[in-house]
Amino acid sequence: MDKEHILKSSAKDIQEKLDFYAKDAWRLVSTDVEDFGMGMYFYLYFERDLK
Repeated sequence: MDKEHILKSSAKDIQEKLDFYAKDAWRLVSTDVEDFGMGMYFYLYFERDLK
């Protein structure tokens, strides 16, 4: 297992999060990745206008 595999296998979960927040008018404004050894944390930062 390599980091490329982790990224590819996480793509579906990340897309589900993007779709979930988009339904409530959130926009993805930034991302970050923290890796450690063979693991990775993906950070997704969202914002939206006040209602």
